[in-house]
Amino acid sequence: MQKYPSCNKCHAKVVESPKKIIKCSECGLTQLKSKCSSKIIASILTKTDKDTRSLNIFDNIIEELYTLYKEQDGDIDKLFTELTDDDVTEILLTVNATVIFNDKKNASTVIQL
Repeated sequence: MQKYPSCNKCHAKVVESPKKIIKCSECGLTQLKSKCSSKIIASILTKTDKDTRSLNIFDNIIEELYTLYKEQDGDIDKLFTELTDDDVTEILLTVNATVIFNDKKNASTVIQL
């Protein structure tokens, strides 16, 4: 699990800095560090008898899974932005849903079961 600030224009990961004003290394946007969006990425390792795969789930899909989790009587009642790493891990391991991954091994769709 990794949380990081991202650029408000291109959504690239912004390098951590002690400065209040930062410049995106991808698109050049200068912005207040405190106004950067916060993103979450979860890397999941799946292992079968045949192979092992590393897959990525980004915050938009995690948020969809959180919505489903709450509908399925999850015991977390927080805003998505308030979730801890442990909360996200619990959601990913217990929500009753299927996540579809694209050819880049990134989650692209959630299907409620």
